Amino acid sequence: MAARAIWKGVLTLGSTELPVKLYSAVEPRKVSFRLLHKSDREPLKQRMVDPESEEPVEYEETRRGFPTDDGRVVILDSEELEELQPEPSREIELTRFVPLGAVDPHWYDRPYWVGPDGNTDDYFAFAKALEESGRVGIARWVMRKKEYVGGLRAEDGYLMLVTMRHAGEVVSADAL
Repeated sequence: MAARAIWKGVLTLGSTELPVKLYSAVEPRKVSFRLLHKSDREPLKQRMVDPESEEPVEYEETRRGFPTDDGRVVILDSEELEELQPEPSREIELTRFVPLGAVDPHWYDRPYWVGPDGNTDDYFAFAKALEESGRVGIARWVMRKKEYVGGLRAEDGYLMLVTMRHAGEVVSADAL
């Protein structure tokens, strides 16, 4: 089966734009189990319950919050959460280029193939030039209401874009 694009936009470097599509470069092969009722094997539903009263809580009565380091919880309403979302964009912006070995592999997270959307000559010329330069393009883009930073490199004649972890996610060996 042919790969299906999960995102479509343009790769930009200054005033140059290259129409592209993103494809997942990994296929999770994990087994997922459903929780079933033992007697009739029907799927079970989970309910939200107040831990003190043990009363069911409807979704409309819930709020989103996150704990702070000092033990408090910051609660955000829907409007505040909406304001935190990045502006929708169909642009992968290349901000700079660094030597291929400049980014330690433990910063890389999820890979995506970047395929051409239209003119393949420009796409393959750029992929070849990037490969010959021995560099990685540092990119920013928005996908599925989330902003990403990643590394764009050439691989097997095509472009690959790999998301990068944030500094707070990478554990130093000093923590051992």
